[in-house]
Amino acid sequence: EVSFEEVAIYFSPDEWAELLPWQRALYREVMADNYDLVASLGEGPGAPGRVAWGQGWGRGDGGV
Repeated sequence: EVSFEEVAIYFSPDEWAELLPWQRALYREVMADNYDLVASLGEGPGAPGRVAWGQGWGRGDGGV
């Protein structure tokens, strides 16, 4: 069993501020793909969805 937290990469607010726009976009794309892959391994009503994880993308406040 694999959880999203085991494959996720998180940035601090300071680290996020240092990323260039293309790096932020790549991060969002890769993390969304990873989330979808991990979510596809689960079944049932408790399986997470992309929308729940994706809220707050691009805020630049370290919430990613």
